[in-house]
Amino acid sequence: MVLSLSLIITAIGSEFSLKRLRKPQVAATLIIGEFALALSLLAVAGLAMHSFWNLTRVDLGVRTDHVLTFRLVQREGRFQNPEQTFVHNQRILDAIRSVSGVTAGATVTGMPLRFHSDGITLKVVGATYADRSQQPGAGFQSVSPDYFKTFGIQVLKGACSMNKTPQPVCG
Repeated sequence: MVLSLSLIITAIGSEFSLKRLRKPQVAATLIIGEFALALSLLAVAGLAMHSFWNLTRVDLGVRTDHVLTFRLVQREGRFQNPEQTFVHNQRILDAIRSVSGVTAGATVTGMPLRFHSDGITLKVVGATYADRSQQPGAGFQSVSPDYFKTFGIQVLKGACSMNKTPQPVCG
């Protein structure tokens, strides 16, 4: 390695006429430094690419392949109560599940795994807020029971079932 490096330095030195410099040793040191820096940058780039490759292979705990999502906007006031909305959603889900090759179907009030669609403000005991926008809140999405099955999300603790009613029973 040292021999080949010295040959490269000699070849580069003669090609770029390093003899013009007063101290050829300084030029050789600079070339060695540049070569070492280039080699270090190449190694770092390789490690960064390897890390990125590994990140693309991490199991997120959510199935994203073979999943179709779409948005269905209902006009304001179409349904008089939550029960009508529930029945309508169940009809849509039954139609989707009847399609050949569909293994699961679910509804969610917002785009899955993107953002929350609903929210509530939280009341902190003893806290007062001059501006309502400063009051803490929490966002959430309402989902149908097969949501977790559809996305391959394993429920580690607890269970939830709707029993064909709009009021969920979770435990």
